[in-house]
Parts: sequence; structure tokens; C-alpha cells
Amino acid sequence: MSSSIDPAALASYVVERTNSELLEDLSHLFEVNIVTSAIAATDFGRSYKLPMRSVDNICKAFKVYRDELLKRSTDSDKVEDTAYTLLGEYYRCVKTIRTLSKYLNRVLPQLESDFSNSYTQLYEHKTSSSFTQSTVED
Repeated sequence: MSSSIDPAALASYVVERTNSELLEDLSHLFEVNIVTSAIAATDFGRSYKLPMRSVDNICKAFKVYRDELLKRSTDSDKVEDTAYTLLGEYYRCVKTIRTLSKYLNRVLPQLESDFSNSYTQLYEHKTSSSFTQSTVED
């Protein structure tokens, strides 16, 4: 089982879906996004309880659906109401992709920085200060 989404495989799946099935799939993705936003918003975004790979996969899935929605909403053979509904969902996908991308761009640099050296220095400082304190007390 792969832990990363394959956009090409998802795109071939999405092309075969009807408009109603496509909108149903999107409603489930938007529910996942609501959960993602709620979890990511904990402790001012400093508490990372959702794996970044999952957020990245959700973002990739929205991009595939966004592209398909744009193609279907601009198809001149569609009824106007259907085209407007698909176009509305397209803009909703664009907004979600922007939000998730901003979150990933803000969080990933912080996660990639290495704090192990800082913890080592802090421990060494604590050890030397307790040694100095015990020496002064003697």
C-alpha cells in the first residue's frame, strides 16, 4: 500500500465519474479538509497532530478534482445549471488548495529544522551550571 497519492491514477478515476459522483467525492474531501483545518488550528498551528504527508495527499487530490471540474464546467455541451454548480465547486477547490498550500509552506520549514543540537547544548549548559553551583556551595 502506497503512502503517497498517485495523481495520474486518481485523474483516470475522476474522468470516469459522473457529475453527481464527482460532487459526492468532493463533499467527502471537503469533510476531510474540515477535520484537517480543525486539527491544524490547535495551539496556533504549533501542535502538529496530522502527518504532513496526509495534508500533502489531500492537497494533491484537490488539484486533480480542480482540473477536472474546470474542464467539465467550461464544456459547452453542459446545461447551464450544471456548469454553474461545477464552476462553484471549482472555486471552492481553488480556495482549499491555497489554504492547504499556505499551511504546508508555513509548517514544513519548521519541521525540517534540526533541534537536536539545541537540546544537546541546553543539557550541557544545565550540567555545567549545576556543577558550578555545587562547587560554589562546597
